[in-house]
Amino acid sequence: ADYTKSTDCTGATLVPGASCTISVVLTPTAAGVRSATLSFTHNAAGSPATVSLSGTGVASTFSVTPNSVKFGKVTVNTTKTGSVTVKNTGSIPFTPTGAEATGSGAAAFTVQPSTACVGVPLAPGRTCTISIDFRPTARGNYSATLTVFGDASSVPASVSVSMGGTGR
Repeated sequence: ADYTKSTDCTGATLVPGASCTISVVLTPTAAGVRSATLSFTHNAAGSPATVSLSGTGVASTFSVTPNSVKFGKVTVNTTKTGSVTVKNTGSIPFTPTGAEATGSGAAAFTVQPSTACVGVPLAPGRTCTISIDFRPTARGNYSATLTVFGDASSVPASVSVSMGGTGR
């Protein structure tokens, strides 16, 4: 399933000394070695002919720091902004695809993913910033989880950090 033929010689008649090219594309569905066999029949001796195919699927990796964002005490109905840094820790480009706050206090946290981060490929070693606004609406403790999501080839698929603050 990882390999597809992009060109084929099906139905081609080859005169002596002629050739035909079969192109194969590897689109890995998982990280690691991806092996298959290309087999094609022909009317010469040794039919069918086989060719071993092997390639390596590489996953992008990323991290989010810090692993906890503490907003401290914030006056009710005022906003304090914090941030996390997303870093491509892999060897191939990585694209952050989104970020969201979840949990019982999530309504007090607004994720502000910048257009320079979400949807933009990061080269290996590069970083971008996602801002989070904390705006308590009443006195009390608030907590939520910020989850940053990666593209389909990323490992892990998402990274979560805890967030907390107190309305005063």
